[in-house]
Amino acid sequence: MDTWVTSHTLLQRARNANDTDAWTLFVARYKNFIYYVLRQMNIQHADVEDLTQEILLNLWKNLDQYKKEKAKFRTWLGTIIRNTAMRHIQKQQKRKIRDQKSLENQPEIDGMLISEPDLDRLIEQEWAAYITNLAMERVKEIFRGNAIKVFELSRKGRSLDDIADELGITKASANTLRNRVKNSLMTEIKQLVDETEF
Repeated sequence: MDTWVTSHTLLQRARNANDTDAWTLFVARYKNFIYYVLRQMNIQHADVEDLTQEILLNLWKNLDQYKKEKAKFRTWLGTIIRNTAMRHIQKQQKRKIRDQKSLENQPEIDGMLISEPDLDRLIEQEWAAYITNLAMERVKEIFRGNAIKVFELSRKGRSLDDIADELGITKASANTLRNRVKNSLMTEIKQLVDETEF
């Protein structure tokens, strides 16, 4: 089964409680992204897996409420992640305050661990990184050997002269390889955006 079917089609299928294949594909596509966002929020590692499952459950329960005309799926997904994560953080903070008061009788702790605008920015940054990483996985299936090495070394800020010397190729070859991988990566990113941000 093609794991990269059109997201809108996948979403329509995932809304059907009897289509377990669609739900499995849906989870496979978005679970890692959710997990990465939660880890970036410094949520305790022990809580991340449970919270990821809670977010997936919230998504499943609310799939019928998503309206393509109102927002991109990514925006809707980010809202579900943000709201679920913020409830978790607030619950943790209340527990911490309660525990702290009972132990030390200290005043309440004010403020959130992360503000909502910061969380929205984090979700956007993680989404971009997630899409780029998925695209790079696809590109690595197309290119082998020096092409990927040249591209990765150039991303680390190495000059084409240094890369060419290290790999024993000409500077022109290094430049051509880098540009081919870069162009392929940009094509894959665009395709993934089209598939996932309907």
